[in-house]
Amino acid sequence: MSLAGFADRVIVRFPWGSLFQGALGRGPVAGTIAGLVKPGGELELVLSLTERDRPRVQSGEFSGVEIGQIVEAYGACGLRLIEARALTSADLGSLASTWARRLRVGIDRPASLLRLRRDWAGR
Repeated sequence: MSLAGFADRVIVRFPWGSLFQGALGRGPVAGTIAGLVKPGGELELVLSLTERDRPRVQSGEFSGVEIGQIVEAYGACGLRLIEARALTSADLGSLASTWARRLRVGIDRPASLLRLRRDWAGR
């Protein structure tokens, strides 16, 4: 069974390694992630960037350039950006993520939310 176009909603929270690079729209993993989203569905990315990521990412927080690269990569896969913002401590508290607590996201690390949608065909 193929999972292509299967999901109403795909959520990727605090990825690392090749999944992190894919979430940033880099490499073949981005297409795989995007391919899971069916028409009318959404992709939600919760990403945290630090100085350690600097060789791959320009800064500790998302810049317009980085968001533009993500939008361009996922746009080529048929998704469009519907929301991009820094997460507040209230947002982070609602995630109930043990990984976020371990990373001390919101305390030592910024985090951002990006939501993208695959439109229905012909829209």
